Amino acid sequence: MTPTIKQISIKDALNLAVQAYVKNGKYHREDQYEYVETEDGPRERKTVQGNKHLMREMFKEDDIYIDPKCNDMVEDVYAHYQGLVFKVMSNTANDFEQSVYKVIANETVGYRDLGILAPLPSLYEHEVARNLFTQEIADSQHVGKEKEKVTVRATLHEARYIRSRDFYVYTFISEGNLITHFSQKAINEWATVGVVREGEEYTITFKVKRHGESSFYGCKDTVVNYLKISD
Repeated sequence: MTPTIKQISIKDALNLAVQAYVKNGKYHREDQYEYVETEDGPRERKTVQGNKHLMREMFKEDDIYIDPKCNDMVEDVYAHYQGLVFKVMSNTANDFEQSVYKVIANETVGYRDLGILAPLPSLYEHEVARNLFTQEIADSQHVGKEKEKVTVRATLHEARYIRSRDFYVYTFISEGNLITHFSQKAINEWATVGVVREGEEYTITFKVKRHGESSFYGCKDTVVNYLKISD
């Protein structure tokens, strides 16, 4: 059967999406390449295969392998995105959510729609993590006083690169309190620790720039500058 005609169950397709997510360790929309030097000059080499491309390769097999170890996550992702029905019915779903629901509401899926399912395991885990983090900082209080130098132990929740502004947003949590720092430094440019990693705890020293409210998390936020990070 040609890939354009072939259909598999929606949960089997989600199983392929989870397999691709596990293999890559994250979601890659497209293949990733690097240039390497050869005797014939620099050549392009594929380093990572995009998740949807991995899914399509598995889909083309005569006997598609469905990994039972992925089934628990498949059920979680399926149940979560079935919940989009309420947004769709109330006309509050965005274009992406509507596209996902149109696919996931069906019993079967074909080759063409695998790309819509590919990011769902990653998006689901990020949303679960965000919800847990939001609960953890729900009672966040301001740290220190404005213009005061402060040292605390804190866990790096997220280091997010804002491409349009060319800077990083570092989000920490210290005893349930949200701390935010904006920096030109990448995650591998912190002299005392080398590479900072999400989920790791550090000693951070900073000057309080301002106290405010996080529009993203809906809680009290301490924005800091002159940040130093150590183990």
